[in-house]
Amino acid sequence: MKTPKAFEYSSQGTYFYDFISIKVILHPNRKPNNMSLQILTDRVTTMLGTDSGLDSTVKFKTDEGSVFINAKVVPNTVTNDDLDADCTLEISAKNALKLMDGDLNAMMALMSGKLKIDGDMGVAMKIAETFGGK
Repeated sequence: MKTPKAFEYSSQGTYFYDFISIKVILHPNRKPNNMSLQILTDRVTTMLGTDSGLDSTVKFKTDEGSVFINAKVVPNTVTNDDLDADCTLEISAKNALKLMDGDLNAMMALMSGKLKIDGDMGVAMKIAETFGGK
């Protein structure tokens, strides 16, 4: 009989043992809660490129954290810092991804309360052109 350990990792998942060798298997493809934020950050970085021409700062404030875009510098930077921005878009990470995929209309999101905009509306319009439905 194998001596149980507190936990052990394998390619099939994480196994937790108690002192009588009963094991509980966690699903190996289980994602951490902030996976959508990381995907959103990567997608914004890719879509923005090095010189977007936005010439402003933008923050996506999501339920999982913030995505801060500094397009006043070249190359543009994208971080997860929660800084003040010229325009803040408050939206869930999942809805932000839907917006970028074209599965969610920005005007409908705004009118239904899924998207809230604070700050420079001109910047918000540029963001819609840059990220909308690509």
